Amino acid sequence: MVCTIEHEIAGMRLWSVGDPFLYEVGIELIVEGKGSDRCDVKFGMREFRVNGSDFYFNGQRIFLKGGNIAFHRFLSDADRRTLPWNPEWIKRVLVDIPKAHNMNFFRNHIGQMYNRWYDIADEHGMLLQNEWMFWTTRGSKEQISKEFTRWVEDNCNHPSIIIWDALNECTDSIVQSEIVPAMKELDPTRPWESVDFVEEHPYIYSLGPVLNDRKFGFTRAMTEVEHSVKPAMLNEFCWWWLDKENNPSSLMKDVVGRWLGPAWSKDELIAHQSFLVRELVELFRRMRVDAIQPFVYLSNNAGPTANWFLGNIRDLHPKPVLAALKNAFAPFGVCIELWDRHFFAEEKRTLRVFVFNDEPHGNKGRLKYGIRSMSGEWLYKAEYSLSVRPSGRSILPLEFHFPQNNGEYRACAELHQAERPVIVSEKPLFVFDRIAGAGPGKRIAVFGENELGEFLRSLVADVMRFDPKEPGLPDVVIVSNGELFRDDYQNNLTEISTLLESGKTVIIDEPEFGIGMKTIIPIAAGVELTIEKRDDVDKGGYDSYVFASEAKHPLWKGIAKDHLKMLNGAYGGEIVSEHHVVPDRSFNVLARCGLGLRIPAVFEVPFGKGKIIVSRIQLRGRLMASSSDGLYSRREDPVAQRYLLNLLAYASA
Repeated sequence: MVCTIEHEIAGMRLWSVGDPFLYEVGIELIVEGKGSDRCDVKFGMREFRVNGSDFYFNGQRIFLKGGNIAFHRFLSDADRRTLPWNPEWIKRVLVDIPKAHNMNFFRNHIGQMYNRWYDIADEHGMLLQNEWMFWTTRGSKEQISKEFTRWVEDNCNHPSIIIWDALNECTDSIVQSEIVPAMKELDPTRPWESVDFVEEHPYIYSLGPVLNDRKFGFTRAMTEVEHSVKPAMLNEFCWWWLDKENNPSSLMKDVVGRWLGPAWSKDELIAHQSFLVRELVELFRRMRVDAIQPFVYLSNNAGPTANWFLGNIRDLHPKPVLAALKNAFAPFGVCIELWDRHFFAEEKRTLRVFVFNDEPHGNKGRLKYGIRSMSGEWLYKAEYSLSVRPSGRSILPLEFHFPQNNGEYRACAELHQAERPVIVSEKPLFVFDRIAGAGPGKRIAVFGENELGEFLRSLVADVMRFDPKEPGLPDVVIVSNGELFRDDYQNNLTEISTLLESGKTVIIDEPEFGIGMKTIIPIAAGVELTIEKRDDVDKGGYDSYVFASEAKHPLWKGIAKDHLKMLNGAYGGEIVSEHHVVPDRSFNVLARCGLGLRIPAVFEVPFGKGKIIVSRIQLRGRLMASSSDGLYSRREDPVAQRYLLNLLAYASA
């Protein structure tokens, strides 16, 4: 027998993260005047819904910020013992620590948690996305429907659960088109992930490139995410996993070298995790993403993704990454939009500074911004008073003045508000003097008219168009901007080879430029380059960091390790494209990049008494001043200029 009873709640008090008020209903079965059975159920009254491209909670827009709890993986942790059943420990890990770090939301990853976790989330105010254990489906429609029905009925009274999540990194037409609609009739109070909106896993700036402009694994292009017509949820990112002693996890083997180089310290590992999560959270907040959850807050320490706690999990000692998230997740927060790293002494640049207000009421504050030394001293400082509307943001174009002395600095923005912690956004930068002088003092021949030749002529270098009929041999021949494939070069291979035999050098600059299919091209008599577009954006893609094979090589004079990270401009600071470029004879690698540092970025091929230097570091758009000021426009870069001059000096030595 099923009995339905309706009961009006007068003056209803809504449940929320800040006020997790619970009601309790009691039902007693009385037989012959005596109580036979009784059931007491706690519940909360709240509304969570999708409104166009946004989430709304109790009638107001909400931004979900937190992480992931891989509960079933955590059960395999060697230190967990009875902790998952200890209410005090559960409250600390699920509520106290997250709230102290500006988190309001977790996704329980691939499988339900023990019910006491949901009770504690109800009692103390933490929002949850409840994910079923499907990482590819199995079972019949009837069996899945039966399990989903029990799943929903068992958990629907928990106000903390605001989203049902049927699938992880997979699709299933039966589940999404038939079973979930039936479940929505059973429980019309919650949206379903992958039906009402789709979660995405942008493992960029780690396993993948810095930014993705096309589909990448389980995420759309960043511009599509930013302009999504449904709520955007990025609930897995930051492929930078360290165990309880801050050692790289098993999935980090090829990733660490890509961003830190062949030699790195544990301190660098730790600092980069905080840097990466801060950079990506700030990016996603600038995009106004609705749910942001880096991976992974709690899991098996010895597993492939570890967690964000040091030492024995019993003690819940947060790693520095949580402090970085506390700052990046601040409900009244700030960030500087800056991808460039290199600036000229006394340069002035207008940068956009974003101020976020995720709260349902207006906020006022004072912004302090400018340039600081590495010791924290303000070298340039200005202030700005502002107010931001509820659930809004302000975008401020502010002028930054860069120092007159070479060195490493930080662009800084601090958001001050009475009785709140100061929220800080910092971006690394380097300042350089402008290059002056007469260039390398050698005869240089170029093919075609291009930026590279124009830049060298601006230094009063002896630059001429390549012409074998001209008297006097050039010391260096430079081929760039697609000239390698044109008749002007290919028809002079004999002359090029003669130069090489005599001890001269040929520099081939970015030979893959414009190549979309596999191409084999002669570069000298008997020497060919094979150039092939890679399709590995899911595990690789283009590169923005390059590492010298030998720091003391003359190619890197005046160029430090950190200078070869993110040259100015280009989408995601691209330096080396998503291509294979390989000669058909032995070569010496001068710089590497990519996962496992397997991609030669600069290499030289011996030929006679001379050599061919193939440089894949993208100089185009970075040698001369440009009138374009778009966010990803290529801009004059002092490191690119210095590298070219070093390249010429080494080639003509």
